[in-house]
Amino acid sequence: MELKLTQLQTDALKEMVSIGAGNAATALSQLVKKKTTIKVPNATLCPIDKAPEVFGGAEVLVAAIYLRLLGDASGVILFSFEKNEAGRLADLLLAKAPGTTKILNEMDQSALKETATILSGAYLSAIAKFLKMRLLVSSPAFAEDMAGAIVDNILIETSKEADYFFIIDTDLEIVEEKVKAYFFFIPDAESLKKIMLAMGVNSGA
Repeated sequence: MELKLTQLQTDALKEMVSIGAGNAATALSQLVKKKTTIKVPNATLCPIDKAPEVFGGAEVLVAAIYLRLLGDASGVILFSFEKNEAGRLADLLLAKAPGTTKILNEMDQSALKETATILSGAYLSAIAKFLKMRLLVSSPAFAEDMAGAIVDNILIETSKEADYFFIIDTDLEIVEEKVKAYFFFIPDAESLKKIMLAMGVNSGA
């Protein structure tokens, strides 16, 4: 069984998340005291086995902030970056010269977690309004590994009950520096059914 969103549903999801991105940009601007814009070029639903392809393959090094999805749906949220992009963002957040961060220390990780929490909260608020559901997140945790290993750990966390994920491309621009990030919204199988019903998707298709 393959689930797909119609173009109308995809556009509606992207529009709602873009509203969340605007709210997140305002909050992030206040945090870093620099002009920040966030754009959402794409938002869609994909099979979970395609997740590593987002980064170009299972062996690509990834930095990810992990949050548990709570409320009317359960699952996992990841705010993820290729490792080099995570370092660039840490430099921007902590006012370091671009290219300074090669290894993410505790302060870098803390800054990334705070940013991911702001972004995830804004995105989830928009998605919850779109779905008419109550969605919350846990405290964030940091992980750094190959993309394939990160996805494997997600499947362990959800007892291998995650079949699909929503991927939301995120382009952050702080002053004139751009950073690419990916928001993974990964409900477990039972929660996915609720979400598909709320979106008007025929899960029996």
